[in-house]
Amino acid sequence: MYDKDKEIFWIELEQKKIGLIVIHDSSDTIPLFDIRLEEKARGKGIGELALKWLTQYIFSHPVKKIRIEAYTRSDNTAMRKTLHKCGFVKEGYLRQAWEHEDGSVFDSVCYAIIRNDWENQTRTPIKLDDLPY
Repeated sequence: MYDKDKEIFWIELEQKKIGLIVIHDSSDTIPLFDIRLEEKARGKGIGELALKWLTQYIFSHPVKKIRIEAYTRSDNTAMRKTLHKCGFVKEGYLRQAWEHEDGSVFDSVCYAIIRNDWENQTRTPIKLDDLPY
């Protein structure tokens, strides 16, 4: 499915829909995304396959993309592990930045992969402590 600035793809296994990929800001040079898997599909490597497909899809786009960003709750260890495994670098930790409808608030973590790293199969470290403030 395609919308002006959003692309949506089903994740299927054995011809059954088990998840969803949503690319936000798809016309921008720096898109971000969501991956959702139903509970019974988790922990089987499907998220990793989906993320690798997504990265290939975005960086193979005719309009050159600079980077891909992802945000996840700090307690979503599985997604954080998957992002790291797929070459994404943790670039930020946002305190109380993920609010739920019930009023609960969680910390959020920002990950990204840059085109250069993807093309060269490298991981450029960030300058976390470049200034004392």
